[in-house]
Amino acid sequence: MKKQEIVDIDNALHAANNAISIEYGIRPIVFEHGIVGQTIQHARLHLLPAKIRMCGRIYRDFPNAQFWFLDSDSLEILRCNCVITGIKKHLLWSTPEGLLKAAIDPPAPPQYLRIIAAELLGRPERGNWRNMDPELDKRLWQETVSRLKPYFA
Repeated sequence: MKKQEIVDIDNALHAANNAISIEYGIRPIVFEHGIVGQTIQHARLHLLPAKIRMCGRIYRDFPNAQFWFLDSDSLEILRCNCVITGIKKHLLWSTPEGLLKAAIDPPAPPQYLRIIAAELLGRPERGNWRNMDPELDKRLWQETVSRLKPYFA
């Protein structure tokens, strides 16, 4: 992605983060959709209003991976690191404090971060959208849109 695209995504990310923090009373964690390297390719991110720490699970699952501790809430740092190193595949997530971290090209399966987030929340059945009850999924996303829409009107 180009620098301006990252700036635009950062701005949208911060706006969504603020809306979720106000509406749900908790700062959301941020993570990639689940295929390694997606953020810089097409910026598919999840924001989840939950105070869960995924680091320990990720470190245990990928003990040989290289990790970047970005100590920022900006995707620009990630983009710069990727440009400088030539690395294109990574898995991105944030801490409950909002700091971004990345695992460099771990052998993560699709939906990996969704699945571990759901497990940490005690809702493992909601981790993989393909296995989710479609009616419940529809009801939950409609409720989310309804709650957050006023912040973006």
